[in-house]
Amino acid sequence: MNLDSYKLFQLKHHLSRLGIDFVSDIQANRIPPIDFALSISGDCIADLAGKGQISRRQMKLIQSSVQKDLDLRIEWIVTPSQTTSSIEAALHELLERKHPGAVSAVFISQLKITPVSVWIERNQKDETRPDLASLETVVEEFLKLYEISDYLVSEGSDLGLPTNPMLLRKLKQLAPVTIEGFAASLWAAGSGVSNLRWLQLKLDTLRKHGLLFRSKTGEYCLTELGLGIVPHGKNRTSSDVERALALGRRKW
Repeated sequence: MNLDSYKLFQLKHHLSRLGIDFVSDIQANRIPPIDFALSISGDCIADLAGKGQISRRQMKLIQSSVQKDLDLRIEWIVTPSQTTSSIEAALHELLERKHPGAVSAVFISQLKITPVSVWIERNQKDETRPDLASLETVVEEFLKLYEISDYLVSEGSDLGLPTNPMLLRKLKQLAPVTIEGFAASLWAAGSGVSNLRWLQLKLDTLRKHGLLFRSKTGEYCLTELGLGIVPHGKNRTSSDVERALALGRRKW
């Protein structure tokens, strides 16, 4: 058993001892400071921990205990439930009816935890540009169907999210990397990314433009076209130097 396998064994044993048996996947993350990323369905998250469920507070406590007892750093990746995906699709359809072409994507946090966060990604090609208040009116109308009155509506541009050039630059540094590893690195760097589906949407768009390549194993890297548009050079802040430093820290 090598060191990485032993660390994974320790982590699984620790989670089992804590009664955490609903982690769907554990991904090794080889970019410090994160050691492992733990995937958990949004259906398992609630205001209060219980059988088969976990609270945000408990998730933070587990992070602390893993670091204290095992000297490992973990991040949580919340994967969408089928229910959440269906609700998002329904809200997106309603927004499309009220404001055709104005919104490209909608993301909703778990309805069990208030305030419910509704994250709207605008369509940059839309020329009507309805104000946020108009979109909020549609969201309010929709959430009333679920008897939800405590919610927050945000635009992607208001959350400090990385731009496409920033994503390409970071991907150059980390490649080859899975979307989970990429997300964990962005979170560790203080990025506003909090939704794996938002990141997937962005990567799919960049891939359709021929800037990214995704391997059969799910790892992303830049194409020659993508590499060509990322600024490079020999100064300390260049993407080439960042890439060299990242490779130097990587455990092969």
